[in-house]
Amino acid sequence: GYAIDVQNVTMERTHLQAVADTVAHAALVKREHASESEAIAAALALAESNMPAGSFGADVDEQDIEFGTWDTDSLAFVPQPGERDAVRVRLSRTEGRGNAIRTYLLQMVGIEAWNLEATSVFSTYSPTCFREGFVGTGPVDIQSNNNFQNGFCIHSNDYVSLNSNNYFEPGTVVSMPDVDDLDVPNSGF
Repeated sequence: GYAIDVQNVTMERTHLQAVADTVAHAALVKREHASESEAIAAALALAESNMPAGSFGADVDEQDIEFGTWDTDSLAFVPQPGERDAVRVRLSRTEGRGNAIRTYLLQMVGIEAWNLEATSVFSTYSPTCFREGFVGTGPVDIQSNNNFQNGFCIHSNDYVSLNSNNYFEPGTVVSMPDVDDLDVPNSGF
């Protein structure tokens, strides 16, 4: 009984987590260009198609999908309605919801059901170079007499070429796959 019921609950737990991950990802993608309520509706529809309530019981409600922010310092989700940066989805199959995982043979020793919960958090990530800077797949060629401030980024997937008299404040980023490919004038950086 232990082997059969543990194998079953492991399979159900994996399924619950996969659906939580799928629903969270879909909600965040939808939220990028839609309202919070539209994103939640799309996520609920996806949850229903992956775990129909008729077969699995009600496993997700609107309050189980929260938008907010991701705190990278504490590695924690912070609920903030109206945000687009992160989403947390909580799915559960519990006796309280009437959809717990029933046991097969462990019922003989008094274990009637397993309660399962799965949480998934997805967050967006926009590297600084995509928000504040110059980015190129080919060479990025910077001419003379520019001032670049802290937080500005110059990135090339090939190489960066700099001319004379450019000023880079501390915190400015110049990046490329191989720093040895940096092209600077003979007078130096």
